[in-house]
Amino acid sequence: MAPSLCHGTEYPQDSNCPPSRDYFHDSELLAAGILELSCAEPSNLDNRIHPIFRHENFCQLHLATYETLAPALRFASLLITEVHCLEWWVSILFGRRVPVSNLPKRRSVILPIDPITADHFFAAKEYLLSLKSRITLRFMTQDEAQYAYGTQFRSASGRDHQVIEFSDRFRDFIENGGFANSSVSHQLRFLFFFALNMVHELAHAVFDTRADSTLGKEPYVARDVQRGLFFMEMGDSWERFIFGCKIQPLSGEVGYSEDCRFGLHRFSPSARYENSTFGAVPMGYINALMSKSRWEAVRKKGVRMLRCPEARIHAFDVFVKCGKVRARVGKPPRVPS
Repeated sequence: MAPSLCHGTEYPQDSNCPPSRDYFHDSELLAAGILELSCAEPSNLDNRIHPIFRHENFCQLHLATYETLAPALRFASLLITEVHCLEWWVSILFGRRVPVSNLPKRRSVILPIDPITADHFFAAKEYLLSLKSRITLRFMTQDEAQYAYGTQFRSASGRDHQVIEFSDRFRDFIENGGFANSSVSHQLRFLFFFALNMVHELAHAVFDTRADSTLGKEPYVARDVQRGLFFMEMGDSWERFIFGCKIQPLSGEVGYSEDCRFGLHRFSPSARYENSTFGAVPMGYINALMSKSRWEAVRKKGVRMLRCPEARIHAFDVFVKCGKVRARVGKPPRVPS
């Protein structure tokens, strides 16, 4: 989980450093077009929902709520079925797991499949289809984290049946009227992030169905190690493969008048959070991913069409240095009247 922005930290007045604070105001994000897109349109995805995400796999979820989530379920389905997205799943399902003694904590590594053939893609699709009766999805009250999230664990019967839990804040946002009363941009951000959570946790669940999986001890993924990224986190590895970064919301301090609830993307150049770069995920990017036209481009040009752009909020640049989140402040953007 990424560090959270706290409010009010600034450099001393006599410092030669540029003025700094460690948060963005909603007004700044709105002025930069990060939170709202005037031309945003509801998702027009109409692909088949993967059987893993069928209604009967959700515990006690009202059909109306499920139908509201349908665009997210369609988006998630594309992320595990489109051929350019399947490459990561092929390696996680069929790549050899080998011990490497000179890596941190002496963990093992999942080696890539090279070359990947049509047979590999077919086998991965068939394996994912076989999980339709082996995964349960449910909404539960989770701890007091700053934002809604998901988690994965084995059922009482072991690795053969996986359970994915989501914060009930996702469900409550729909059933308490928050979704219906939100702008199209806000609705799309919600659907996008729910889908991301689903597939992130599914990555853990799918790996854990392997016969050589060890509870709580995931291996490194070779493609990450080759880039100097020593993370033993299957969900993060999948996000980096698809989006080129880690995406999650960042909430402001509780009680602050503008709590800065917006999506961020994170680049992770090391095994720790030091020197990772944070920046707002632009609304135009999310709007595009939830459309058929972007997925047509993915089929033609590959997974690079899913990469998250590195947004800049005018002169503002958020970064992490030595584990502390700061925002360098330049000339403030003009807020439209």
